Amino acid sequence: MKNYVQKGDVLNVTLEADAAPGEARAYGKLVGVFATGGVTGDLTAFHLRGVYTLNKTAAQAWGFGDKLYFLAATQTFTNVSGGGAVSAGFAAAPAAAADTEAMVLLSPGID
Repeated sequence: MKNYVQKGDVLNVTLEADAAPGEARAYGKLVGVFATGGVTGDLTAFHLRGVYTLNKTAAQAWGFGDKLYFLAATQTFTNVSGGGAVSAGFAAAPAAAADTEAMVLLSPGID
């Protein structure tokens, strides 16, 4: 197919603000994780699919497969929609309320 460009699991983005490797961020409705860090204006790989250990909202217990949302203001994932949260994926494993990090399966395009 001559119009095929790439698989799309990883896209290059220009950083709008400094970022650390492994940091999650939302660009519009796409939530991903940076492969490498950089400073504002750098071009870096942004992973849109895969399972990552990421920050979660405190005091929430997650069940395997719970739908998750990303809160840009706190840089955390939550199982509660609304409040500016962007649909991001699913819980890849159960997480206890006391956990500060959990396994997130990123899945772009879900609502």
